[in-house]
Amino acid sequence: MAVTDLVADEEWGHMVALHGTDIARVGFEEALADPKYVPDERYQEMRVIFG
Repeated sequence: MAVTDLVADEEWGHMVALHGTDIARVGFEEALADPKYVPDERYQEMRVIFG
């Protein structure tokens, strides 16, 4: 529902994010400011499962 509300409000350039247990609207600049990466060993584990 939060995503459809975001679109209905025409808040382009934002996304819906989970902050703890709260759903929040976040600008792309904020969301991409501190990217999180998957460690290579974790990625390799998933390749075994998903190919």
